[in-house]
Amino acid sequence: MVNRFSNAETILRNEKIDLPGRHLLETIHFLTEAEVAPTSLSNIVKSYIKAPEDFHGSQAIITKALDALVEHKILLLSNGTYRITSDIEQRLLDEMNQYPVQIFKKKQQVIAAFKNAAFIKALGKINDNSTPYDFYITSDNDDELTSPGLKQLKLKVKSLYSYGDDRSADIEQIKTQFQNDKDVIWLAPDNSLTRKLTNCGRNRTELTP
Repeated sequence: MVNRFSNAETILRNEKIDLPGRHLLETIHFLTEAEVAPTSLSNIVKSYIKAPEDFHGSQAIITKALDALVEHKILLLSNGTYRITSDIEQRLLDEMNQYPVQIFKKKQQVIAAFKNAAFIKALGKINDNSTPYDFYITSDNDDELTSPGLKQLKLKVKSLYSYGDDRSADIEQIKTQFQNDKDVIWLAPDNSLTRKLTNCGRNRTELTP
């Protein structure tokens, strides 16, 4: 708990918020332990200020400080009430926060690679008896890989990061789920090297200054 008070002080100072973080957290801690009133914004402001007439003048900066502490995982906001995170909660939140960012970056890299891939460009425009056909190619998350003027001919590419542990089962699920969508062709790339790509991406991220 002591670390939370010190961290709150540092965070608000770095965010240029002229409010003592320790005092704010002590106020929330007092309300939580007293169990008399919920730790809502209004109750925190009322408990923090020294005089009732300071309420409206202090509410804006206290709101800004609370938002900053929630963003930095010092506080949790749930159903309009604030709570100081425990050590375990903060560690889990930090880990959860890192995971989607890393995966999101990898997905962006894969989509960018697909857009520039020769096979995507070849599939995007096919000639049959000198008649050109433009395919509207997207990922399974609807990221556009080609952008033809007409989008009736559709082809979806399954993302390397949307596979489960069993590629065959995933393909069967696609067949079953989209068997009535006659206007869409699905392409399921080989994902056998996905783990290797993930490790390479992680190493590259760790080496990036």
